[in-house]
Amino acid sequence: MAEEHVTLFNNALDEWEIAAKEQNMSAYNNAISLMLLAIKKSPEPIARIHAYLARAYYEAADCQLQQPGRHSEKQFFQLINNALRYADSALKIDPLEFRAQLVKTFLSTRKLGIGLFFRRELNRLKEIYDRAFSEYYVDASEYCQFTKDLLNIADYCINDNKKAIAKDIFTSILNVNLDDLDYDDLSDDGKVEVGLEVAKLRSLAEGRLMMLT
Repeated sequence: MAEEHVTLFNNALDEWEIAAKEQNMSAYNNAISLMLLAIKKSPEPIARIHAYLARAYYEAADCQLQQPGRHSEKQFFQLINNALRYADSALKIDPLEFRAQLVKTFLSTRKLGIGLFFRRELNRLKEIYDRAFSEYYVDASEYCQFTKDLLNIADYCINDNKKAIAKDIFTSILNVNLDDLDYDDLSDDGKVEVGLEVAKLRSLAEGRLMMLT
């Protein structure tokens, strides 16, 4: 039987999926409350749960802006502050927690655009990415998720006419040795699916870099 905090976290992910699909504030609140409880019940601090909670708060903030009422903007800022709080707590537990640093990078763009603060946070994000995928047997599914996140940020940079930053991102992606990715936790069908996704993401980064040169 799974430990209580694991069950709570998995239930939170289910609620989060509903919240993101339906832009349902009640489901976001459910996800957040279950993650908070998972943190409380966990026998030790777990960076990943803190990081997921930070991202849930961040997404809930955008959903909150769509809600009617005079206090919507105030609640938005409370959610944003909580996103930063839990991103920082995740990075305190594990300085290489990519998801938490991603939230901080997103937050920096909202505050200042792609200025010095965004570049500093993005550089740290790239450092974490480079460090993670310089190791042997890194999870292939995580490679896909992290790489998709970086590609989205690269698009943001290109749209803001910061092509040099985008080039750095594409270069980091291309520097990953795909032979070192780990597929052991996947089924046979999953290995094929994720393998195709890995190859596609690598090709996208290579092609996008060519577009900028």
